[in-house]
Amino acid sequence: MDKYIDKNKENEKEKKIAIIDDDEGVLFLTKKILTKSGFSVETYASYYEFEEKFSSSVLSQCFDLLISDVRMPEISGFDVVEKTMAKDHSAKILLMTTIIESDDASRAMELGAIDYIEKPLSNPSLFSGVVKKLLLI
Repeated sequence: MDKYIDKNKENEKEKKIAIIDDDEGVLFLTKKILTKSGFSVETYASYYEFEEKFSSSVLSQCFDLLISDVRMPEISGFDVVEKTMAKDHSAKILLMTTIIESDDASRAMELGAIDYIEKPLSNPSLFSGVVKKLLLI
């Protein structure tokens, strides 16, 4: 029985999440929520900061999920999805925004995002549950 437990522990892998958002408060809160839920989280204030570190990497080999804001000064979340999916079709990307527009969710899915949610993240357990569902935990 001990072998079975040890084997399961070896197979457990802390899920890694990258978050891109130009709002430091959102980065702080999102990281706090997800870290408390057992995820390993890295935050980036812009897509270019993220890309600089991972430009030659396949996203799905570095992270289990990328969460990106939709509206940022330098690049939109839709562009983040397009650029990421062009390099890695198996990447999992969640877009989040404070301003929901009628066609944005369908556009996000067409580009390859796996979900599109509204900020603020007023219910941490609901947000964490969405992320766990997306990662099939």
